Amino acid sequence: SKALLHDTRVRQIATNSSGDAFIGTGDPVFVTYGQGLATYNWNTWSSLSFYDDDSYVFNIDKYNNLYIKNSNELKKFDGTNWTNVPNAPLYHTPYSSAYAINELTTDTSGGIWMDYLTHISTDSTGQYMFFHEGVAHYDGINWTLYNNLNSPLPDASIVSLQVDSRNNVWALVY
Repeated sequence: SKALLHDTRVRQIATNSSGDAFIGTGDPVFVTYGQGLATYNWNTWSSLSFYDDDSYVFNIDKYNNLYIKNSNELKKFDGTNWTNVPNAPLYHTPYSSAYAINELTTDTSGGIWMDYLTHISTDSTGQYMFFHEGVAHYDGINWTLYNNLNSPLPDASIVSLQVDSRNNVWALVY
């Protein structure tokens, strides 16, 4: 009851190296659209823009930058300003609400790792759709895309992405 969250549906929580919490909720009903992200620094609650029901996932890197991914863009918040991460491999589709590409993590050098939708195919009747995913890495300058055609990744859904302390990337697929 003391938390100043705009919605009771908490979708994700992350903390930075200072212990500040970032709490993403469902889209708020009584405040401006895109205000579903609350921060708490152990003294004060505040709201950040951009996060809403269309946001898939967020993560904080070792420099305390917050990244938020949706089907249209990957945003970076440096504590003051929002910027777009250029050329993020996001696949906007009318089916994105039914199929979220919701994995995002960072490595110890500040690189970004995320799943992305490589393409959508259909069966011979055109009735059933198949979503094909890959893993993308951003080193601060360039994106490198991995999929079942250029890497050992299977043609499967990416369920979880994690990076360990040695920068090994672990993918849970099915």
